[in-house]
Amino acid sequence: MDVPREKLGLSGTERVDILNVKLGDPFLVDMMIQREGILKGYHISRGNWISILLDGTVPFAEICDLLEESFLTTAPRKTVKRCVKRDGSL
Repeated sequence: MDVPREKLGLSGTERVDILNVKLGDPFLVDMMIQREGILKGYHISRGNWISILLDGTVPFAEICDLLEESFLTTAPRKTVKRCVKRDGSL
């Protein structure tokens, strides 16, 4: 998504790109939103979502890990079983 910074509670008026992902553990969400570049989920009312700023603040590898976690959290169990290798990786 591309949203105005002020809608995210950030200073400035320009627009920024974000990625919304769902995490399975609310405690992890609470820890993650303490970090720079990670915010409470924008435009999503449930507590397990976070928004990641795509401005270089969060390292690409970490974004990939969070995206994978979101997939595992939201995909049907049957799909997850098909995608996960025996060693636990996708």
